This record gives sequence, structure tokens and C-alpha cells, in this order.
Amino acid sequence: MGCRTSLCGRLAAPPRLSPTLAVGGGRSTPHALSSRRQIDPRARLPPRPTARRGRTTDYGGSVNEDRRVAVIGLGYVGLPLAIAFTEAGLEVEGIDALPSRVAELCAGTSPIDDVSDERLRAALNAGLRITGPETAGLRDDDAVFVCVPTPITSTKDPDLGPLLSAAATIRERLRAGQLVILQSTTFPGTTNGPFRAALEEGGLKAGADFDLAFAPERVNPGDPA
Repeated sequence: MGCRTSLCGRLAAPPRLSPTLAVGGGRSTPHALSSRRQIDPRARLPPRPTARRGRTTDYGGSVNEDRRVAVIGLGYVGLPLAIAFTEAGLEVEGIDALPSRVAELCAGTSPIDDVSDERLRAALNAGLRITGPETAGLRDDDAVFVCVPTPITSTKDPDLGPLLSAAATIRERLRAGQLVILQSTTFPGTTNGPFRAALEEGGLKAGADFDLAFAPERVNPGDPA
């Protein structure tokens, strides 16, 4: 459909842009603008703070060696996590409620397909400490990861027994400034509900005295991928 002549006659051609551009409140030529773009913008930034010196890991990162970590529950989630932290240069305490599991791991025998005996023994030689709840030194740790199993009952209800038992173990040694991270698979509301309540029975409050977080496991047992 064509436009009407009277309307088309009113349409003015768009104004032509000037070959000069305004930069910084004045006018400059394109050549001057190109020269300004050659200035490294990073030169105007304040110097970055010096990072704390740490040990460079085999993976190219850097960690501070004054960080201590505890992992409660040394199954298919907790054991690889504890070993990875050890390989990164951290001081790691692995805790399991089963005496047979503690003895097996201390002997250098891995019950997990994803972790070879050789890798476990290398971690033990590097300082990984395996112990039971009764001899755990949790109060000295900066972060505590909870990786205990969360089975279901015969009525298909979640069994929080192992999780609440781990919370009781932590509560006995919990101190201000610590970070507690729940990694066990569980239903929504567990972290800020029964798990938090069990931790706070000792008097310290999450968010005020210690930090509490949920970081779900990302492992699918038996998946070859």
C-alpha cells in the first residue's frame, strides 16, 4: 500500500550525522576518539588487595593451609569430599559413626568404587585423619560438612535419625564462627527446621553465632557418566 502524497511531502529526511563526535564534554575528531580508546582503562582502577599467600595445588588453584575441615559420614559422598580437601592441602578430619567403617578406612581399604585404595592411602599419608564421633576434634575445625545417609522407613517416611545424630555430635563441640554445611539428600525445610533446631539446643544461634548452609550432593551412585 502506498502512502499519500500530502503525508509523504511532510516527511523530512533524517539529519545527517556530523563526522565529529563529542567526547568528554568537547568535540573531537574520529582520530582523536581512536587515540582515547587506546588508553588502558585498568590503569585508572585502584590497586587490587594482595591475596593471602597459600599453597598452590596440583589443580592450579591456591588454598590457605590454616583452614581445617571436618566431614561427617564417610560414604560415597563424604569420603571423596574428604580426600579432595586433603589433596587440596587442607587439614581434614573424617568422621564416621560405624566403628567397622573407621577401621576399614584406617587400614587403607576403600569401600567406595570411586575411590581406589591407593588414593585413600595417599590421603592418609598426607594427613587425613579418620575417627569416630567420640574422639572427633570438631571444635578446632572451621567448617563441618554433614554427609550422612538419609534412608526412608518402612512406611516410606524420611528417617532423620543419622542426620540428627550428626547434629548432636556437632552441637557438643560447636563454637562461634564455625560453618556447618548439610549435604545429605533430604526434604525441603530440613536445614532450617529440625537440623537447625538440633544444633541450636546448645545455646548458639545460626546466623548470629555460627553459619548454616545447605549444599546438596551431586553424586548419582551407579551412574557411569
